[in-house]
Amino acid sequence: MERNSWKEISSDISDVTKKIKEKVADEDLVSDLKDSLNSTIESASQVLKEITDAVQNTISDEEIKNETKEVVSKINLELKGLINSLKGEKSLFNSEEE
Repeated sequence: MERNSWKEISSDISDVTKKIKEKVADEDLVSDLKDSLNSTIESASQVLKEITDAVQNTISDEEIKNETKEVVSKINLELKGLINSLKGEKSLFNSEEE
């Protein structure tokens, strides 16, 4: 009987160890996704800045320049809104078990 108890304990320890490893892997994946999202946001921000600079420096027609800057500004606002809405979605960045 005592032998069965040790087998059960060993099995329980193995199960807990497996769950811990899975949790760590999930947390690493979430961390990687967060890093990737932040990198994408930074890249998009840099591209928008470069577009604005290029428009300012290369286009001489004021009407086209202003319309282009307005479009870039709208894109920037949409991206900011998307980012803010994603930050509000707890389940996107945190596991549901927490």
